[in-house]
Amino acid sequence: MSQTTYSKPELFIDGILIEYLESYTFTTGLNDTFQTLKVKFSDPDLHNIGLFGKEVELFQNYGSYDGTPLFRGYITQFSNKETSFSISAQDPRVFLAGKDGVTVTLTETDNYDGYTLTQFLYSFITDEINVESTVIGLSALTEVDKPTFMTGIRTEAQAPWELLTSTLKKSIDDDNPAEPLDYFTDIIHRQETSDIIFRKKRPLTDRPSLRYSYNDGIVGIVFKERSPNSIGVAKTKDGNIQKFVYGNTPKGRVAVTLTEQYETPAEAHTAARNKVLLEYEDTKEMNINVSKGHNLTLGSIIDIDVPDAEIRGVYRITGKTISYKGNSFVCSLSCNKKPIKVSDYI
Repeated sequence: MSQTTYSKPELFIDGILIEYLESYTFTTGLNDTFQTLKVKFSDPDLHNIGLFGKEVELFQNYGSYDGTPLFRGYITQFSNKETSFSISAQDPRVFLAGKDGVTVTLTETDNYDGYTLTQFLYSFITDEINVESTVIGLSALTEVDKPTFMTGIRTEAQAPWELLTSTLKKSIDDDNPAEPLDYFTDIIHRQETSDIIFRKKRPLTDRPSLRYSYNDGIVGIVFKERSPNSIGVAKTKDGNIQKFVYGNTPKGRVAVTLTEQYETPAEAHTAARNKVLLEYEDTKEMNINVSKGHNLTLGSIIDIDVPDAEIRGVYRITGKTISYKGNSFVCSLSCNKKPIKVSDYI
């Protein structure tokens, strides 16, 4: 991002503006992780403040003053050195991690049978997290179009986040079997609250949110080759083994075996297929330093328009890192998964 663009980031702890901000790094990603903010500053009085668990808001103010924060969360770590002070914070979903003793126990007599995952999460956050104030906003939490039900789920003293993410993996929109779409959790930072939301990954055939080229937006590209899983293996409860093979595996046969057992061969084959296609990455993972699009959300589709045909194409954003130091911003997007070729689907 250009150093000539107006920028004046502001950091608030419990509503108080903290001076002497030196640098920060904001990260977010798709892999069941929380948004994380790491900040370094010099404030001779800051070490006298009780910081653990305090609310943090960061306004990036890049180009103009922001009406909503880039990040809102709670301090989970801090350290004090002679000439600097640093903190680490995570978004409000951290309260579902179970570290503060809030866990889930589901028994035959006390459970959420008949509830969808969305209904369970709404009820649990209302009753266990938002007791004295709205820690995790619920206004954006709506039912997914392929809901998973909590019927039959039993657990003891499990972290709510672990239960949430493992159950959400069962919700898959496979109406288009060549490109099944799964769901992930995200957080929307509004003016007053930070709201949890379920997002479905967008099809790679959707209109891209932005186009990048070396003349418009791309500062640098780093990519690496990787071998995707091309074979999925699953079995039924009575031992029937089902195998799904994607394409003609020109780069080698790499298999993944599912641990869950299924009722019918059809269910097992569908699960094996979805496992391969959901996790199938084309041969490249890319990190792109960009000068625009720092407000793009996870899962957004972008078009990379460069001369190299091996890189050129549409990609899905899987992670984002924004760093600030000395009035200089760097935005890096992680992206992968070029469109699956239907001709390769068997």
